[in-house]
Parts: sequence; C-alpha cells; structure tokens
Amino acid sequence: MTEQLNELLEISQIARKYCNDHLCSISNSSEGPTANKIYAVQLMILSRIISSQAAIEILLEHGLHAEAAIIALSQFELRLDILYIGDKVERATKWLEHNSETRQPWTVKSKIEEVYVHDPTMKESQLNTFRVLSQVKHGNPVAGFSGFYVRIDDQRITIATGPIDDTHSRLYTFLIYGLSIFQFLEAVEGCAVLTSIDNKLHEELSQLKLRASKALAR
Repeated sequence: MTEQLNELLEISQIARKYCNDHLCSISNSSEGPTANKIYAVQLMILSRIISSQAAIEILLEHGLHAEAAIIALSQFELRLDILYIGDKVERATKWLEHNSETRQPWTVKSKIEEVYVHDPTMKESQLNTFRVLSQVKHGNPVAGFSGFYVRIDDQRITIATGPIDDTHSRLYTFLIYGLSIFQFLEAVEGCAVLTSIDNKLHEELSQLKLRASKALAR
C-alpha cells in the first residue's frame, strides 16, 4: 500500500503544479463583469480546495484519518459547488451575494442530483460518499472505527486519543487520500472547462485521474 500512497502523493503534487502553472492564465483570460464574476467565484472556491488537499495530506501523514475525513467532506462540498455553478452567471451571483449564516446557497442533495442527472450510478455513489463522510464529521456512532480511534475485540476495548496503526487505519487512510485527490482533480477540471485551455492540458487531467484510479484499484 505504501507504493500506491506514494503514487497518489505524486499525482497530488502534479495537480498542484498544474494549478500554479495555469490558473493565473485562466483568471487573466476573463473579460467583462460577467466573466470576471464567474471566474472569481470558481477560483475562490478552488483556492480552498487546494489548501484542503494540503491539510488532508498533513493529517493523514500523522495518522489522523478521522480528522482528514472531515476536511474531505468540506472539499467534497466545495468541489460540488464548482461543478454546479459551472458557467452560469446567475449561480455565481447567488453564491457571491449569499447572506444566510445558517444555510448554504443550495442543498448538497439538489446539487448532486443536477450535476449527475445523466449518471444514476455516479449520483448514488456521491450521495453515499456524502452520507459516510457526514457520519464521521458529526460523530455518528455508525461511523465506527472510521470515525473513532477505538478497537473492540472479544477480550478488551482499546480507546486511543490519537492514531491507531492497524490494517483498518491504513486502508481508510488510503481511501480518504484517493477520494481527496479525485475531488481535487475534478475541481481543477471543472474550472478548466470554463476556459480555452488547449486539449493537451485537458488530456493531462484525464491521465492523472486514470493513474489515480489504477493506484486505488491495485
């Protein structure tokens, strides 16, 4: 599993370099107040996703997979915003002008249903991912070992205040890492489709996602 984790780390680093190399040109290519509003919202959200990815990697490096899952949930919702807003100026405007302190501009379920309206399998997968990560975030006992540093066997209960180095923790670390990288790449791809970036760069993103898929499948 160490080999796969190292490959995922390399993929994440390449994706960050992609952002550094090309997102400035994306923002500079916008013209007019409408375009600027759309680009501004997308890049504001993407900047949070990039920092979330860095935080997830730091937490996983220290064995704190439950805390990493909580940030992965924030990243999940931010990436969904990018895909949902797309090139629709009215949604970008609503996001910028949103003033409720207790509600998001749109529900997660409504965004998932629209973004994946033509892909029922992906829609169900996204709803399940949201449900599982939310269990960890809210301390739902259903999260089990994924949400609590607790182990139970026939003889004893182990309750830790930090990482537990066992098979479950290593597997969950791998899954959260893979999920976060997919979300990161999808967010970058979502921003990229708004621009006239050449096909070669879009192909690079597709290849990164394919590499991540293969690493997770091994």
